Amino acid sequence: MLLGGDYYKTDNYGIFYNGTPLPAIDVYNPVHTGSITPTSSNPFSNSTDFYGIYAQDQIKLPHNIHVMGGLRYQGIDQKDKLAHITTPNVHAVTPRVGILWQPQKWLSLYGNYVENFGATNGQKADGSMLPPESAQQWEGGLKTEFFDGRLSSTLSYFDLTKQNVATTDLTNPLYSIAIGEVRSRGPEVDIKGEILPGWNAIATYANLDVRVTKDNSGLEGNRMYGVPRNMGSLWNTYDFQQATLKGLKVGGGLTLRDSSTNPSNTYNVPSYTTVDLMAAYSLKLNKSKISFQLNVNNLLDKNYFQAMTSDLNASSRVTIGTPRSLMGSVKIEF
Repeated sequence: MLLGGDYYKTDNYGIFYNGTPLPAIDVYNPVHTGSITPTSSNPFSNSTDFYGIYAQDQIKLPHNIHVMGGLRYQGIDQKDKLAHITTPNVHAVTPRVGILWQPQKWLSLYGNYVENFGATNGQKADGSMLPPESAQQWEGGLKTEFFDGRLSSTLSYFDLTKQNVATTDLTNPLYSIAIGEVRSRGPEVDIKGEILPGWNAIATYANLDVRVTKDNSGLEGNRMYGVPRNMGSLWNTYDFQQATLKGLKVGGGLTLRDSSTNPSNTYNVPSYTTVDLMAAYSLKLNKSKISFQLNVNNLLDKNYFQAMTSDLNASSRVTIGTPRSLMGSVKIEF
């Protein structure tokens, strides 16, 4: 039996500036003619409070059958601090159920159903916040385990539908309305194995069919923008076994992304592959454990685009991928 609760608070504020558009620029011979002078501004400031309580229980039945069930009560409060508009408190009770059967020691078959309830990122023309998103997901699959757990794999298929997705308000393009619906489904494969003592490998693959199933601007049936159809990764790590290098860990991997599209499905963002590296060292100090880690992302400094979006004015924007970056961290456990 699991019982718990949580509370989160977010504050969001900023300013949108409007100005007279500049003349067109030739991308092959760019000559910048100046800067935009703001003619008006639209400040915004809003806050959201999330709170919830949940209970979940898992029971083992005869014949290696496991059943899990749970309920969650979720409440959301949203406020526009500038307009002094408070969206009525919304709340819901969402279920989570699952079943797992292990006919053989190395094989497990499972299925689950879960509902979700959360805030929508958007604001109506009257200043109030959009109603919360809701979602339902079905998932089923199998898990295998061989060689005393040194090789394991998961094959699954999921079907997820999300409602109240923010879409552009056609009469007020700077604002949104919550009539959108998106469906995501497809198979996923994960394989993890210890090739040699200390050498571990993880391979993942997903084939995602993500489409807009309800919209107010003619996008129904289109692929969801920014989501590749095929995604995969391959990662290797090695923990040194020698006494003199005990605690040292190195790793590297590939991240692969298929091409994605823009909202109208008229342009594609090319596929890309990035290379990442990591190194970590852990040591014990009295009863504490200290870990140092360095990650190098996009080692080859690959130029790529993550997504493309467009708006009602037929302008397009692309999200440029992060160039080579380094991140270091120190973790202390006591």
